[in-house]
Amino acid sequence: MEENQKGNLLVFKDELRRGIEEFNRQDFFEAHDTFEEIWQKVSGYDKLFLHGLLNHTIGFYHFSFGRWKGAVSQFEKGLEKWEFMLGSYKGFQVLSINQLILNEFLPLAKEYEEKQTSIQELKDSNQTFHFPNVSIPQWILEENEEHLIKVNQTQLQSDEELASLWYRISQERVEKEEFQKIVFDLKLKIDLLNEEHIKDVKRKKLWFFSFLLSVFIILMLILKFLL
Repeated sequence: MEENQKGNLLVFKDELRRGIEEFNRQDFFEAHDTFEEIWQKVSGYDKLFLHGLLNHTIGFYHFSFGRWKGAVSQFEKGLEKWEFMLGSYKGFQVLSINQLILNEFLPLAKEYEEKQTSIQELKDSNQTFHFPNVSIPQWILEENEEHLIKVNQTQLQSDEELASLWYRISQERVEKEEFQKIVFDLKLKIDLLNEEHIKDVKRKKLWFFSFLLSVFIILMLILKFLL
């Protein structure tokens, strides 16, 4: 392992894949333990992202056993930690999971807690829940390590910078000139990234959509700053 890669999600592909598969099987307790092992070894926004994922995972664990108060607490903590991750973070669809929790699981947990509904009552009434499936990001599936480090690391680093920028904007600590420079630098990185990816024919369509998403996010940030 290269020294400069330590503490980065990039070096925990196998562990992340195992945790995602456990999560998707609704083995939330096991998934929590797997994610926690990684969380202890990463830093920065990777650590914040995993902390939110841990909260949501244990929230679903509590929910599946009818521990409504615990579910509410963990969901709210997870939503707070993922507030600055925008639509996605390093290929993980943060927004879709947050929306599912906000629109379905969190309101239900609050309602069941208020009414003191037991999990057995829900089972007896044949109530079913559609727990989320987490898609495995492409960079975790990538087998070419040299390609991974050369290309994907640039994109993943941009996700960290966008998360940092969004946080600073929300705290009203970014001056207009600094904001414009940051956006320009990010746009340049995204352009260089997509130029590199065009050479990879198999991934041309995938990274085109990535480019459009990045431009959309930048526009959202500009609107957020100007409003």
